[in-house]
Amino acid sequence: MRLSSSQLHERLSSTHSSLTNRRSTAIVDELLSTAPQNTKGICYEFRPMENYRPCDVLLAYECTNYSLSEIESFLELIPNSISQGKILNFISERKSNPLFQNLNLVWFSFDWNSDHFPSIPTFYISTQHYKYDNDDLLHQVSLELVNNMAESHVTQAQSVLDALKSCRLNHIGFTYAREAIKTKFVLSVHVNAINSLLDTLNWQGDYTKLSAILHIAKSLSEDIQISLSFDTVLSKKIEIELPWVANAQQNYLKSEFIQQVAEVCDTPDGYQNLTEITSWLHHTNLDCAFYTKFSLFEDSSVNFKAYLHCAPIQINRFVS
Repeated sequence: MRLSSSQLHERLSSTHSSLTNRRSTAIVDELLSTAPQNTKGICYEFRPMENYRPCDVLLAYECTNYSLSEIESFLELIPNSISQGKILNFISERKSNPLFQNLNLVWFSFDWNSDHFPSIPTFYISTQHYKYDNDDLLHQVSLELVNNMAESHVTQAQSVLDALKSCRLNHIGFTYAREAIKTKFVLSVHVNAINSLLDTLNWQGDYTKLSAILHIAKSLSEDIQISLSFDTVLSKKIEIELPWVANAQQNYLKSEFIQQVAEVCDTPDGYQNLTEITSWLHHTNLDCAFYTKFSLFEDSSVNFKAYLHCAPIQINRFVS
């Protein structure tokens, strides 16, 4: 049985309400009832240090004709804006441009601001298709996407693509929900190759803080995802994603790990409620998993968040 976006949210909220809406039930319920319903998966942000604000919500969609039409209908209800037009133009191109035919997954990130969800969310496009294992084709489609969605960022996008070498570009995001548009490249990379990549790009961020984060990341996996943001210049911000957790055996959110996170984030007594996330894995009829992420900001501050994912397919399990 496949659930709609609102049905999946309702099911999850009935068992994990403190994780899915952060005690702001009506606001998140309204968002999930108005967003396109044919989701491939929902992700709820979990900010351990903020208990009383709604979480960011991410909704993924396959690029089927039905899903793209649903997205078009959703966007057309929103007051006109440049970003709305850009996303609608992408959908049109996805239907007609042969270069885009293997872009099979997109998602929205509804990023909660001080008092609202944005009308136009951050928009991500996945380039994880085997045909894009061809670097020339991947670079071509990536530059075409950036040119269509954030034209002034093309030169910097080319610089990042030229530096990738052994890295793999998995997703491209456009942060329309923020004060200014930024492009985000999400890359898979070996931990030991990150500093070399950043040196090539003349990254101006905090290498000392980054080193502490990478030390933690490497203890879990040598291959991780990072996110680099830019407009006409590369941002000092970098995001480091840690491995997905799909069962209790994979769960690394133990006391020693949490203490390391708190130290890197300069919050000695914080992040203890990360242990709440473990209950997310215990849903007996839904396929739930999570991943975690460090964000190192321009001012050298660091935070740590989790993203709780669930697919819309109900599964049957025998439990004792």
